[in-house]
This record gives sequence, structure tokens and C-alpha cells, in this order.
Amino acid sequence: MKVIKYAEKMVKKLSDVVIGDNVRLDNGVDSVPLAESIVMDGLQQLPEVFLNAEGKLEMGRGHRRWNALGWIQQHQPKEFKRLFADGIPIRVAENVDPEDVFSFKVDHGHQKGLTHPFELQLAMNMALRSGKKEKVIITALRPLIDQIYPLKGAAGKDVAIIEEKLSKATDDSERAKLKKELDDRVHEARRGVFQNHQRVHQSPNIVMAAMEKAARGKLTGENEKVFGNEVLPVLTYANVKSLLAYHKQDMEELGEQGQTLHSKAVPGPLFRVEWKKILGKAKDKENGDKPVTPKAISANAMRQEIKDNTFQSGLATGMLRYCSGDKGVNKEALIKADSIANVAEVVAECSPEFWTTVGEEYASIVAAQNEAAAASTEG
Repeated sequence: MKVIKYAEKMVKKLSDVVIGDNVRLDNGVDSVPLAESIVMDGLQQLPEVFLNAEGKLEMGRGHRRWNALGWIQQHQPKEFKRLFADGIPIRVAENVDPEDVFSFKVDHGHQKGLTHPFELQLAMNMALRSGKKEKVIITALRPLIDQIYPLKGAAGKDVAIIEEKLSKATDDSERAKLKKELDDRVHEARRGVFQNHQRVHQSPNIVMAAMEKAARGKLTGENEKVFGNEVLPVLTYANVKSLLAYHKQDMEELGEQGQTLHSKAVPGPLFRVEWKKILGKAKDKENGDKPVTPKAISANAMRQEIKDNTFQSGLATGMLRYCSGDKGVNKEALIKADSIANVAEVVAECSPEFWTTVGEEYASIVAAQNEAAAASTEG
């Protein structure tokens, strides 16, 4: 096992250390008692930093302590000056390479372990960005995963039995065999957890923003800049699975030069339709699951909505939600909308890719409307 070498030094201000990736979910609550402890007893355990690829000091271990120091500086500046008049002491890891950074940051065995699914998501994001494979990630993050999602049932019993055998084994070849058996069983049991978090990582950026808002109660950093004015629903992993499927379909659409037209930063129309469907369901839940009764709009207005990808009108939203499988939409109201045929024609003309996915549903509604009109004429 590699031994990390450290050297102690002082920095003049907190901003001399960049935070970088932080797998801690800190809402400010943890900072207060820790800050009070530091004011009383001083900084007992020094934050550990390393030189990143840009040559800057980056936080490795000690995010909670650094946040607490920030709280002291803001709320008790005299105490901060008393404690750190000569600078803020840190420990600099002198031999950390890129492979070490992941384990250095994701320190789930330190004084306060990671305990929230969003912290696991942040750790997964780091691992996936570094190119680590599924099994390696599951093995590395197993203590964290077990803490958040205790392994129960048959899988839990199997793992416990293998671990007991491993603890008693003395022969090296037997231990190696049991270790592989243990890793394989843990991998099999934890694939679902891994895939849930992997889908969040692969999805458009707004999905991660929604997850952060649900976990922290607010957005931070780039998410705050980009999505600060967005209405963000509380997403389930089933929602994310559905959203990612549509995002992947959008990514298959290419321009004339073979370039991709959409990205994680700017997702495509199928993703946006599904996103609006999820938002609609969230609003329905807030309003007591009242069915949507959309109003008719003109063909020109519908064309503009498709062009702008806004779908703000009652009819457009209702149609798109219904065709995406939303059972909360009143189909009878859609059938009675007097411009429904125009809507179908315009969608087929302006968004042929989307039309291929919902055309049959549109056609069934138009056919039902025509039947109702014929029956009325006969009467």
C-alpha cells in the first residue's frame, strides 16, 4: 500500500486552497458545532491538501473543517484573527498522483463517514470521470454503499458467510479465491445501486441540478448559475432512467455534417418532453392530481411552440403528456379540442422524429374525434 508523505505549511487565507471535487453534503448545519469546537480548542486535525494538475493547492481531506473555518471568519472574525494570525496550518501531501486523488477525496473511513445518497452520487461522479470500471468503483465505494444502503436478504447472508470464511482462511491461495468470490458477489448485489447513480452521471446536467436541489435544499456553484431560475422536480431513479433513455435517442440525431445536435448542457426535444411530463405530474400532485383540461390553439401557434421547444399552451402540453403515457391527462378533453387535427399535422410536419414515437397515439385521438363528429352529424 502506498504511503503518502506530508509536509506542514501555512497559507495566508482560505482562498489559497481551492475546493475542487467535494463529496461532502454540507448545508452549513455541520459547520456550527465544529466551528465552536475549533474556537474553543483550536484546529486539532489539520486539513490535508495536494498540488493539483494546475499547480494549485486543492482540498483532499478536511472539507468540513475548512467550511467551519469559513464560518468562524464570517461570524466571529476576531476569533479567526486570534487563532490564525500567523496563517492557517495545513498538511500538504507531497506524492499524490491522479490515481490517488479519488481515494484521497472519497475518504469514507475518516471521522465522519458519508451518509447521504447525494454524497454517494458525488463520489460516483468522481470515479466515473476518472474512467474507473464498474466493478472497481463498487469495490472501492463498498463501505460507503453499505452505510447508505445496508445489504439485506439473501445477498447480505451470502456476503457475511464469505467474509467469515475469509477471516478464518490462512492459505494465501484460498484467501485469494475467497476475496474474488466476495468481490463478485458484492458486485452482483450492488449493480443496481451503481447503475442508478451512473444514469444520473450520464444524464443532462439539469438532472444533477435537480438531485442537488433535493439534497441540499439549494443549488451551488455552476448549477446555481445555470439552473438557479429553473423549477426542479424531485426525481426518482425511475424518472432518471426514463429521462436518460430519451436523451440517448436525442443524441443519435445528427446534423448535416454528422455532428451531434444536442448535449448534456443543451438536451434535445425528446428529453425536454419527458422533463415537462415529470414537471406536470409534480404540479398535478401539488394540486391534488386534478386532470388536465387543455384548450385548443391554432396551428401557427403550435408551429411556433415546436420551433421554440416551449410547449406552454394547454393543448400542446396536454397532447405531449398524454402521448408520453401520462394517465393524469383527460383524453376526452383532448378529443373535444377543436384544433386537434391541426396539431397532429403540424407535429408530423415540424418534428418528424418526435412524430414517429407518438404518431399512433395522435392518430387514435384524431380518429376518436372524427367518430364523435360523425355521430353528431348523423344525430
